[in-house]
Amino acid sequence: SLNGSVFPDDEGRRHCHAHALFALLEAGQPSLKGGHLKDTTVLYTAEIELRPVVGGTIGYKFNSETGTGTWRLD
Repeated sequence: SLNGSVFPDDEGRRHCHAHALFALLEAGQPSLKGGHLKDTTVLYTAEIELRPVVGGTIGYKFNSETGTGTWRLD
């Protein structure tokens, strides 16, 4: 499973915030691993669906106090 958002900052640079969940076997037992997906390579193919925001825009702003970025909803 993969979901998240792609949005521009004030300079027009694109940012991606994605969450991933993977099902796998560990020592013969079913297991789940998940978290933020920062970078990946697709080996064969991937189906990716992008949906536009309707009725507004999503931007990005950096918060120097927390050291993280947040959405700017316009």
